[in-house]
Amino acid sequence: MKKLILMLLLCYTTSTYAVDFTQFTLNVNYDGNAFLLKAGYSDSTTIYFDEMYEKDLPSFPPPNSITPGFRILRQYEDLPDELIYTDSDYREKPTKNLDTVMLQLDILGNREEGKDFYFFVPKGTKSLEVVEVSIIDGVTNGDLIDSNIVTGQRLYVTNRFIENFFVRVVYSQPQSSVIINVENNSIYYSNGKININNEIYQKFQLFDLSGNLIKENGYLGNEINIQNIQSGVYFAYIYESDLVIRMLKIIKL
Repeated sequence: MKKLILMLLLCYTTSTYAVDFTQFTLNVNYDGNAFLLKAGYSDSTTIYFDEMYEKDLPSFPPPNSITPGFRILRQYEDLPDELIYTDSDYREKPTKNLDTVMLQLDILGNREEGKDFYFFVPKGTKSLEVVEVSIIDGVTNGDLIDSNIVTGQRLYVTNRFIENFFVRVVYSQPQSSVIINVENNSIYYSNGKININNEIYQKFQLFDLSGNLIKENGYLGNEINIQNIQSGVYFAYIYESDLVIRMLKIIKL
């Protein structure tokens, strides 16, 4: 009997840790205390509460403190639906190549005047598929706060009366090696090489958001190699001829 229980435990542990998550960590820091929240998706999760991967937080904070938590709907077959708070919110896998997910984040408890309160995504804690993590205030839905912190910068919030936020997450599924046509103002997400259509282009130029020339290639062929540039947002000009120029946006993961 003991051997059977041990085998069942080992099987459960293996299945629990074999799940492949695409995720990121959100650090919510208040008065020097860090709260680490997880969010993302996998093949084994849903948009609702999944007891195997998400756990309840207390519905009220300890005295003289705060507790941040994602808000998730829990559904029962024979009871009314329930809103709960959790420190991890794993959704079902996106069905589109690029998908935007809005997570609701509430701050339980009152913040005090003059104490630091900020958000950031620690470096090295996100999957490549996470291309945007924006904090949006829940009071005006973005008129007060709408800031993308995916690259690790800190977002300080000085208004202590904002108690709920939205976290806008944009996921990009890995691109296949299928060759695609270049279209004006199209957006490409990649961390290596971008294959475009079979036409042979004369050259391309790559610029950063400030208009600085980052890279120039006098003979392009049909492949853009961005492996050796830093992660960020860039604009590329593809020259079919001296008179025909295509412009596209590249987000290096």
